[in-house]
Amino acid sequence: MGPGQYGRPSSPPPRPSRSKAPVVFAITAVLVLLVVGAALAVVLTRNDAAGASEIFLSPQNEPGPDPFTASAASASPPEATVPSTNTTVASGGGAPSGGSSGGIQSLPAAQPGLYGGTQNVSYCDPDRMVTFLEANPDKAAAWSSVLGISTSQIRTYVSKLTPVLLRSDTRVTNHGFANGRATTINAVLQAGTAVLVDEYGVPRVKCNCGNPLTPPTPISAPRYTGPSWPGYSVTNIVVVQQSTTIINNFTLYNPQTRTDFVRPSGTAGTDDKPAGGTSTTNRTTSTTESSTTTEPLTTTTRRTTTAPSIPPVQSPTTPPPTTAPSITPNDVVSVFVARRAVCLSNPNLNWPFKASSTADQYSAAPTGNPDVFTFTAVNHPPGETQTWTWNFHVSTGYLEPTNGLAQQANAGCSTLAYGG
Repeated sequence: MGPGQYGRPSSPPPRPSRSKAPVVFAITAVLVLLVVGAALAVVLTRNDAAGASEIFLSPQNEPGPDPFTASAASASPPEATVPSTNTTVASGGGAPSGGSSGGIQSLPAAQPGLYGGTQNVSYCDPDRMVTFLEANPDKAAAWSSVLGISTSQIRTYVSKLTPVLLRSDTRVTNHGFANGRATTINAVLQAGTAVLVDEYGVPRVKCNCGNPLTPPTPISAPRYTGPSWPGYSVTNIVVVQQSTTIINNFTLYNPQTRTDFVRPSGTAGTDDKPAGGTSTTNRTTSTTESSTTTEPLTTTTRRTTTAPSIPPVQSPTTPPPTTAPSITPNDVVSVFVARRAVCLSNPNLNWPFKASSTADQYSAAPTGNPDVFTFTAVNHPPGETQTWTWNFHVSTGYLEPTNGLAQQANAGCSTLAYGG
């Protein structure tokens, strides 16, 4: 240190101050990461949590979100419905799936004319879809887990499905593929959509995207979103009720010739035969006003549209039973235990229950409806308690999930929902 003014040592030079910029930058970076992470979580769970009450409208010729495969449609279906418009449906009320209020109705899968098509023509190419899945193991694993089968069973499973066209706007649970896993999308498929149905008449695959389908989950306060089509109304939506017996022959309706024909289950048109008789139902014209539907549209402009060229689905020839079979709560428990055992015995199933059963508690109780029992399963894995709830429908044997865990269980093993 050299001498300073007046012979005194000079003061040491001031130490450079440390900049606060790195600290501010670090804090900013952390905040950005947190925001991005939260946004990503919303995207990844859009179909499981935030979108749990949303029901997406799926027009006839659009694959929709998160397609599993390229289109497996082998031809363009005839115009069984009026082409889609860009009218957007906003939030609205509606009845839970399968309910009778709000106009949503359940129709039996074996009902003649429930599905349509063209004789000797298939509008779906299942082999193309299966070949794609076999070449993409990650998608095959996710696809098969939705339907409760192993990847090695995909080709055999699909070979037993039957290609048909929907004749009504139909509620389903659509499962796409995103971020390496199957997604869950509550959906309404427009009439005219090509699907593959199983031997019990339940839609299982959407042909123009390869997405597996499962029965709809009841939603107490649904919000219908997405592009609608002329004639769309929540009062026109149907839910397909699984047949209690195997359907060997499907009676399909041809909207172009207005005749019925028979398609044997598991065939793709090569074995079709005329059913005999001609439908005489005439085309009708209806006027729809947006402001009067139970699902209000984003616009209140009055519009007049021509209804689909297909006649309404005919009433069942045999009326459903007026009383449900006699059954006790213990019977319901026994049904669940037997189905659960089948699910646990297959290590390839995406089954969310723990393997232990000694700590499980099952209970069933009747409701005011003789056809419906409530069913609860309580599982006690280490350190937690999980509660699963369903409605058991006596006449069909359907275990209808009524909470999120039960919905996961049904998606993980279809045997739980229907048995067999």
